[in-house]
Amino acid sequence: MSSKNLSPGSLADDTIWGVGGKNGIAATIGRTPQQTYYLISRGRLPVRKIGHRTIIASREKLRRHLVGDAVDTDEAAAS
Repeated sequence: MSSKNLSPGSLADDTIWGVGGKNGIAATIGRTPQQTYYLISRGRLPVRKIGHRTIIASREKLRRHLVGDAVDTDEAAAS
């Protein structure tokens, strides 16, 4: 998804604000908030920090990142 093709509505729909809550990053990736904070602290998730506390992520980037990890794992298991 190119940024040139994003309309303001689709950008808002793609953005996840925060880690916790029913619509947060943790719920989106199927992890607890504690697990998600750990992954973020290790640089394992494509997120952005705004200020000291606010964390946002793109649903599309998370999906591509996690599917890419699954493909890498499948390829490693096959070899």
